[in-house]
Amino acid sequence: MVDHDPNATTNKFFKVIVNSDGYEEDWIEGLNVYHNPRARVPLQVEMLPGAAHHFCGDDGQVTSFTPHFHPTSSITHHHYPVNVASLLAEVGDKTHMIWTVKSKEGDPEAE
Repeated sequence: MVDHDPNATTNKFFKVIVNSDGYEEDWIEGLNVYHNPRARVPLQVEMLPGAAHHFCGDDGQVTSFTPHFHPTSSITHHHYPVNVASLLAEVGDKTHMIWTVKSKEGDPEAE
């Protein structure tokens, strides 16, 4: 998922248990819209709220506007058999997690 820290060099990781209460997923999550700078009728950002919008300036620089939660890729793991009630009781309130992997300074493998 996109890390909005201006100094970030990698994405954030996320994990969600989809069987948890309150889980919702919108079709637009992860959608990227690349706006044509020469379009006769430019697409208005408001037409696709929740999507990431990318604009290319005259200098070739791309400016992106992404929502707070914007996955860049994901993998779904199916576990079977699983007792969903037992699993949810075990993880408690940690059904939605987001984290950043920080490189260790001086670690040549991290660079």
